[in-house]
Parts: sequence; C-alpha cells; structure tokens
Amino acid sequence: LTLGNFVWNDANNNGLFDTGEQGVDGVVVRLLDGSGNPLLDASSNPITTTTGGGGAYQFTNLRPGTYIVEIAASNFTGSGALVGLVSSTGTVGGATGPFEPVTGNSTTNNQDHGTTVTGGAVRTNPVTLGTPGDTTANPDGTGTANLRQDFGFFRPLALGNFVWTDANNNGLFDTGEQGIDGVVLRLLNGSGNPLLDASNNPITTTTNGGGAYQFTNLVPGSYIVEVAA
Repeated sequence: LTLGNFVWNDANNNGLFDTGEQGVDGVVVRLLDGSGNPLLDASSNPITTTTGGGGAYQFTNLRPGTYIVEIAASNFTGSGALVGLVSSTGTVGGATGPFEPVTGNSTTNNQDHGTTVTGGAVRTNPVTLGTPGDTTANPDGTGTANLRQDFGFFRPLALGNFVWTDANNNGLFDTGEQGIDGVVLRLLNGSGNPLLDASNNPITTTTNGGGAYQFTNLVPGSYIVEVAA
C-alpha cells in the first residue's frame, strides 16, 4: 500500500490548495506508527522521504494499519525548506482556525492535514490503510493508496506599531511624548470590513507596553487598522 501526497505554499492561508499555489521541494517527511513512534527501516533508521517534483512525497510497500505522516521539525530551522513558514490555519490573522488543529479529514484531498505539535513538527491525524481493494480507507490506486495527506504552510506577516498622545498635534512622535495602553484596535480588510477570527468574532488587539500593538499571522493583501469607537 502507499501513503502520501504533497506539501505546498498556502499563500492565502485558507487551508485549501488553490490554482497558482506552488509545491515545496526539499521537505523531509517521516513515517510514524499510529501512536506517533518513528517506524524504522532495515538498518534501524527512521523511515523518511523528501518532497520533490513540486512538493510530492510517497511512502510505499506499506501493510494495512494506522500511520501518521510527520513534517520533521528540522525543516523549520537552519537551511530547512520551511524556514519562516507555519502550518495553515484557515483564518487570516489567527493562530488557530478550521485547519489548526485539523480533525477527521484523512481522505479529503487538496486541503491541509497538518497540526503543529510540541517540539515544532507538524503531523497528520492517524491515518488507517485498509486491505488492498478497500476503496473507502484507500481511495486511490484502485484501493491500494491514500494519496491525500497534504500539508499547507504559509509565511506569516505582521502589521502594527503604536498609539501615542501627540501633545503638540504635529502628527509626529516627538521626544517626551507617551504611548497609550489599553486602546482597542480592530483589523479590517482593504474594503473596510472587519476580519473575523476562528469563532467569527472581529479580530482585535489592545495596546500595551507603551502603546504598542501588532496583528500577526497575516498574508499578503490590503488591510485597514481601526481604533475602535
């Protein structure tokens, strides 16, 4: 049996593989058992593969059973292929969303299946491969493969700075002027509509530490920052 699919740059962080988005080559992928323990090859080394040809990967010669696919933590450090990227959340401006963590999508194709775990790796939920010909558990390759374990990653951007008392009303931050803590700010899209978090509430933050604020986990696009009424 075969387990795999691809790793891609989810540029808009919607958790779905969209036309024009690109796969990421050079990503080290590990195969674990259903309990999260590394599976070993004949030389007692962890079974790994590396994405290529547009982010594709596959683990072959598998038996029926439960597996987890892991994007190794080493991909996010040093010269790793995913340095500066984080697992897709499905919510612009949010560290959580419908795709972080992910639940129950082992046979859904072209969407993010990865959840960040302690230590920095990103894993699928346990995926069960059935006996050959079981097209429910193995929806690809005429019942011999699950080629739907996709991982989306995006490069988070930030927007912000500070709110201050402009004592002389010259529009410039001058020496001696003070930031204002406790100010509620909202994040809007470029049309002036509130952006919503994973619970469908407006995305807000509050100034602190001398009037500072920041909105994180953003993607390229147009935004408006609003001091709430």
